Amino acid sequence: MTCSDLTEAGPDAPVAGFGVISPKIVGLDVWHVPVKLRRGHVMSFGTAVVADLVVVRATSDDGTSGWGEVTLLGGPHWSEESAESVVATLAKYLLPRLVGRPIHSACGLVDAHADIRGNRFAKAALDIALADLRARTLGIPLGALWGGHHPGTIPLSWSLAGRTVEQDIVEAAERREAGFEIFKIKAGALPLHAELARVTAIREALGPHVSLRIDANQGWSRAQAGRALPVLEQLDIAFVEQPLAADDIAGMAALQTATRIPIAADESLQTLADATALAGSDAARVFVYKVAKHGSLEQARHVAAVAETSGIEGYLGCMIESSIGTAAYLAFAGSGIPLSYGCELFGPQLLVDDLTHDGIGYERGAVLPPLGPGLGIDVDEDKVRALAHTRHHVDKKALE
Repeated sequence: MTCSDLTEAGPDAPVAGFGVISPKIVGLDVWHVPVKLRRGHVMSFGTAVVADLVVVRATSDDGTSGWGEVTLLGGPHWSEESAESVVATLAKYLLPRLVGRPIHSACGLVDAHADIRGNRFAKAALDIALADLRARTLGIPLGALWGGHHPGTIPLSWSLAGRTVEQDIVEAAERREAGFEIFKIKAGALPLHAELARVTAIREALGPHVSLRIDANQGWSRAQAGRALPVLEQLDIAFVEQPLAADDIAGMAALQTATRIPIAADESLQTLADATALAGSDAARVFVYKVAKHGSLEQARHVAAVAETSGIEGYLGCMIESSIGTAAYLAFAGSGIPLSYGCELFGPQLLVDDLTHDGIGYERGAVLPPLGPGLGIDVDEDKVRALAHTRHHVDKKALE
């Protein structure tokens, strides 16, 4: 049963799996949970040493809880949102309108309210929690809400984003011992000649059989990207992610025409309109999916549908989530999304603390989607509370 099926059923209509009237949402919580990284993560716009997790819990009157999470890195740099803005939007504008609603009538509610513009990370955190709650109530894996199935193991890419090339090479060697054969090099923070020397050194150290990708996080100009691509072709780079500013679709299309390396869209790919524009202009031959930036699981699936009908390959990115957010991304994969380039869901391995009792499983350079109902993970609420900087609780009494 899809999200739209549940929404159109009406608040008191019989819904398969729920009975005549579905359980109602009686409480919602949002926490800001900063978690340190095991090492600095150097990107074009700065170095992250902390992942700012925003965790949402939706509780129904039968005692079931659903959990959601998004991660922000270093304030409103990757996107317009920050952890502080996400928490404020959720606490004041999104959570209060859900109290007392049946679970199935809340389905798709965040997407349906056009009065709250943008704020996709905030909407996604809540959407994931509501989807988890529905799936747990039905006793099915979250991906099964869309008729999906367990995707099996997914090949995993490790991001090299250290402070020195020597650190990157040592880290890559350690990861290879753990079974990794895919690495994505974060670029855009150094002068171009130093950047290319770094990539060359990593390729020479790891050899020709390792798959290398580059992510500039909008850090290059058109001229810089044009100079870099011939060198990267010689180094057999699998794809170049977001070389230009997010709104420079014409520039991305020009680069794609000039190189045999697939251009991957990340920051340029947030809405369904973005997906259509990128596909129509041949500005990207790889789509990087992130549930947080798309605003909901349903919207992420719509974006993926554009890729599938346009012959665009798929790759599942991350914002360095804990096992909560990582499980949501894996549920998205389990809803039937083709991921020919694998994923980079390494967040729980880079965080100093995780927020679940069981965590996400990893095996020889691959990630193992959980098997249980909903997200399939057991959230450690005590850990969430202990690490949280702020918490907001909304229920009927709080709104009176």
